[in-house]
Amino acid sequence: MNAPFAKSEQQPDHDFAAMNGQADKWRGECMQHFAELEQVVESLLQSLRNVPKHGVKVIAGQPVGPAFKHLRELTCGKGPFATKGKVVSHTLSELAPWFEWRAHLTHGVLSIWRGRSGQWLLALAHRPSNGDVIRTYALAWDEAQKLRRLLEKQVVVLRENCRSLTNSLQKP
Repeated sequence: MNAPFAKSEQQPDHDFAAMNGQADKWRGECMQHFAELEQVVESLLQSLRNVPKHGVKVIAGQPVGPAFKHLRELTCGKGPFATKGKVVSHTLSELAPWFEWRAHLTHGVLSIWRGRSGQWLLALAHRPSNGDVIRTYALAWDEAQKLRRLLEKQVVVLRENCRSLTNSLQKP
């Protein structure tokens, strides 16, 4: 009756609770990085509106998806800010595949489970607003960590690229 539980008997519930907390923290950090990306894009669009001649073509205050698309169009090959903004366009292109994750993170359901080899897996399920099918993605914990680090890095890169573009457009 007073015999201690073996460590293996105590571990699963504790591990699950700890991993659930880590998964929630991961989700929050990823959402924060996406929010920072949105803020950087909107700030740049606001700055570009003030540029003589080409600023008339800039539309600010759009929802996230259209804002990113619009900024890519403004800074890509034939856009009015292409000469000085191609680096911004390139960074946005690198981020484009990850924007479906944004919807999963902010509107989806996150669950965790342990795979056969004891590896933790995250599952995100989301029904797009225009779809009847629930999309589910699963990724291993180490892949989830890579995604978070990638977003963290891309926030810094995009912020610096946008700052450089803004500074170059302010020079006479």
